[in-house]
Amino acid sequence: MHTSAILISKLPMLNFIEAGGDECPRADIEDALSSTHRVILETSVSLLYEMKLRVEAKIKENNLDASIIKGKIGLRSGMLFAFINANTADKPEAIAKFRSAVKEVLNLHL
Repeated sequence: MHTSAILISKLPMLNFIEAGGDECPRADIEDALSSTHRVILETSVSLLYEMKLRVEAKIKENNLDASIIKGKIGLRSGMLFAFINANTADKPEAIAKFRSAVKEVLNLHL
């Protein structure tokens, strides 16, 4: 699983440019950041799902018949395209088969 951290902060108003046109000193920015409220949300998405999204984008970009392309990839990889979701386990063998199928069908290197 790949984990992405998203930082959500409510920063007090910072004056990055002082009256003289100079940049705000780094220490002032760091002080403001350390005093802010932060929430970190973690989202986990499987690599297979990320690859599936790239394939779907390629299909849409090239205006291809999604049913046919997804069917071909599914037959070659041994996985039903529709069942790949954000929680799909990232098994090295499945990833390799999916990559190979996508390369063969779409000539897309994942």
